[in-house]
Amino acid sequence: MEMRLDPQEGGLQGNVYYIWEHGVYYQQISLEGHVLPGDSVVIREVALVANRNGIFAGDCRGIFHLQYSHDTHNEYLTGIWKKPPGSLTRFPDTRVTFYRSISPDAAWNKQPTSSPVRSGSKRLTKAIERAEANGMAVAPMTAPAVAVAPPNPDSLRLVAFKTRKDSVEMTIPHHGDTAHVELYDDAIIDGDRVSLFMGDSIILKNYELLAQAKKLDLPLSNGDQLLYLYAENLGDIPPNTALMIIYVDDQRYEVRLSSDLRTNALVKFTKLP
Repeated sequence: MEMRLDPQEGGLQGNVYYIWEHGVYYQQISLEGHVLPGDSVVIREVALVANRNGIFAGDCRGIFHLQYSHDTHNEYLTGIWKKPPGSLTRFPDTRVTFYRSISPDAAWNKQPTSSPVRSGSKRLTKAIERAEANGMAVAPMTAPAVAVAPPNPDSLRLVAFKTRKDSVEMTIPHHGDTAHVELYDDAIIDGDRVSLFMGDSIILKNYELLAQAKKLDLPLSNGDQLLYLYAENLGDIPPNTALMIIYVDDQRYEVRLSSDLRTNALVKFTKLP
């Protein structure tokens, strides 16, 4: 399993990803939760978001009761997954442990950058803020991306990925001339690599995703432009879990790529009159 949690006003939201051997089985379930005193959280599985293994019989949603802890290398949420009251699922209550690596630059006595005060355990709240400040840190400088269009159809994009299908994740209408793009590993840092193309022009080739953002500024022109995000591998823990965040016209968009090397994520930019 992999879990993503985002602090929200008054609670937590996110998703849990169930991954079978070699990425053959995959489910994504949305989460809602809240922080309790004593560095613990209760997280409820809400709804099936994605299912890549056909119809799964029965209602397998449950409730996580987890305790937060950390050492010098990792943060942990450890506890139990329980069936909700009245559930007919055959799955027993199960012990679980989630962990994430701490950035080498993180220091537990370091004060986080400014962040709104959240309810719940102060120590857990500070840990979440440190994770945001360190694990999702953004480089202070942004270099414009430069790409040269290939002269013929035998482009690197078409040759390298011609057997894959493109999945249109979203269409972004815009007035501005620049898209700001940030790339992360959306789960455990396990060597996931991606390539990024604007049309047939290579922007980023075989880049290893980290907890820290890779930042790019992409020029936008008139008409329609297609931005492709390709998985180069499955990492140490399949599937490839890339997160691409796009800022255009003061709007924020998220694209997640959970790839089995058969499908690519595609974003279409459409210039408004």
